[in-house]
Amino acid sequence: MVVKVAILTGFGINCDRETAAVFEMVGAESERIHVNRFVNGEKKLSDFHIMAVPGGFSFGDHLGSGRLMGNRLRFGMREQVREFIQNGGLAIGICNGFQVLVKMGLLPGDDEISLTQTASLALNDSGHYEDRWVTLEFDTNSHCVWTKGIERIRVPVRHGEGKFVTTDPNLLDHWAANGQIVVKYVDPNDPYPSSSDELLKYPLSPNASMRNIAGVCDPTGRVFGLMPHPEANHSTWLGATWTRELKPTEHGEGEGLALFRNAVDYVEKKPKKKMTPPRKFYYGIICTFISLIIFNLGNASGDLDYFFSAWILSLIIFTVGLIVEYNHLRRHKAHRLKIGEVPFKENIFTFITLIGFGLVIFCLLLITAIFTGNFDIIGH
Repeated sequence: MVVKVAILTGFGINCDRETAAVFEMVGAESERIHVNRFVNGEKKLSDFHIMAVPGGFSFGDHLGSGRLMGNRLRFGMREQVREFIQNGGLAIGICNGFQVLVKMGLLPGDDEISLTQTASLALNDSGHYEDRWVTLEFDTNSHCVWTKGIERIRVPVRHGEGKFVTTDPNLLDHWAANGQIVVKYVDPNDPYPSSSDELLKYPLSPNASMRNIAGVCDPTGRVFGLMPHPEANHSTWLGATWTRELKPTEHGEGEGLALFRNAVDYVEKKPKKKMTPPRKFYYGIICTFISLIIFNLGNASGDLDYFFSAWILSLIIFTVGLIVEYNHLRRHKAHRLKIGEVPFKENIFTFITLIGFGLVIFCLLLITAIFTGNFDIIGH
């Protein structure tokens, strides 16, 4: 199985190539795609397993970092994103990508995926752009699939608006209890574990985020975002201290690569869903049989007026069943191409078969009733 990753690009995103590279380093297949291709329907998010929103300066940070790109996704890709997450997709936002996911309301998010913004990333308390290395500590009890088995990593930050804030302090308690506050800034000199809600001094916390928050996940644990750049430490020789800690010949994976491997491993090990028709298909079948019963009751009555009334009523009920099926296929686009689900062409075949079956039965019964049954249409 090849894990497919959609790397969003365009409008000032500039970390897309390295983000694509780290996914490929852990065995995935990355494709860099301009956001507009999803918005315009040229590409479908349902064709991928993972969506990544890289760092950069989308729309030049006008109106606030991530605001305009967040609105682009929130309104231009709203249903695609919601269905993607509802159907088991993974997503990550890094730095500017984290700002995008927070400001579009996907993070910290809610169970309904309502895309309601509940937090933000504000200006650093230092008042300027921060470009430095930080130490991150992860909540090992969190259900976030991206961070399983990771305790601490050292990665760089590169941002001017990275202070995680919310206007409702009760939400912080809710997110903490729900395992959504996944990663915090810590003092590298403190023994593990040492993460705390007490604000660290600058520059240990480069932005003065509430509770030292560096990243959060959504309630599913499949959507994750953080301000630091794990993709920037994918190899040991990219580490800030590798020449002091390793021999010149010692090279290997960097500390940030584990995040991306966790996501790819999760997709590969996730059990495939059985190929079953949409549940509402059974509603169509039920409507068909109810309409046939009514039709036959009218046929057995021996009364021509009652017969035609029953025939019209049965057609109405049958049509309702078809409408239910059509709306189901139209709304649930994830059934079309999603791996492990019934492909769209099979759903269409089922839909057409249902129409044909019902119409053939109706026509046969009508012909039988008129020409060989109880009614003499001409005489009447």
